[in-house]
Amino acid sequence: MIKLRHIDGTQNPLRALVVEDDMLIMLDIEEILKSIGVTHVTCATTVESAIQLIETNKPDFALMDYRVGKATTIELAKTLQGLNVPFAFVTASIPAEGMIPKLVTQTLIMNPFSESDIYDAVELLLQHGGNQFTS
Repeated sequence: MIKLRHIDGTQNPLRALVVEDDMLIMLDIEEILKSIGVTHVTCATTVESAIQLIETNKPDFALMDYRVGKATTIELAKTLQGLNVPFAFVTASIPAEGMIPKLVTQTLIMNPFSESDIYDAVELLLQHGGNQFTS
């Protein structure tokens, strides 16, 4: 598998944010990201900690579960969108209709996932910008 490159085509390190409350899934995603060329992977298990992390170190993209603990990551997704950070949801089940605000585009990685699922989604995020909410 070809290693990912930064969106500007340079060898600049890629920075990812992973938001997941299941430690095994988080570690699996982190390992896959590093194997495909992502240099810096920051992980959060809560929406609050994810927001603190992006305030100090803006990622190039984010992968997040739809539900983390008892909270959803919708507000985090809106924050990322406001910062022009592309994101994708990684989830085992698609939330019911209307649970996720209408997206202009939708990058969704279903769990269980493969290395190529993650690679393809991240490549799309870096090239096309990922999910965006309509107003």
